[in-house]
Amino acid sequence: KDATKTATMETPGETHDQAGTEEVIIEVTGEKHAPPPLQPGYGFVNAQELPNPHGAIKRHQIPETLTSITEWIRRREPEKFQCMVDTVVANLRNGKHMRVQCKGGRHRSQAIARAALSQARDEGIAANVCIIGAPPTPFD
Repeated sequence: KDATKTATMETPGETHDQAGTEEVIIEVTGEKHAPPPLQPGYGFVNAQELPNPHGAIKRHQIPETLTSITEWIRRREPEKFQCMVDTVVANLRNGKHMRVQCKGGRHRSQAIARAALSQARDEGIAANVCIIGAPPTPFD
């Protein structure tokens, strides 16, 4: 087993029963973490096409929380953000694992993954997020 850091993203206080259902995975990473090669059959979404909130966070214009980051990105590129979320969910619906990747794996990719995870679970899709290399961005 390699030493790559991984974490899962769960909504605080949430329990999610996966009994009898194969879970599909949304892998989240950043290219600067030298992620492992994409597994055969995985879909891919490039979150680097979205505006990067890193500068706004460093200037203290927004807090470094998933809700704030998601809202910040959606205000700037609502159609592109939703298209990426819909792409992830459509693939999950078909039983396909996904990778969402940006530069650092902490802001844009985690925002897309959280939104896709929420939408997928609302549809009854057994899914979870695996974060590779970056620490999970805190919930609000």
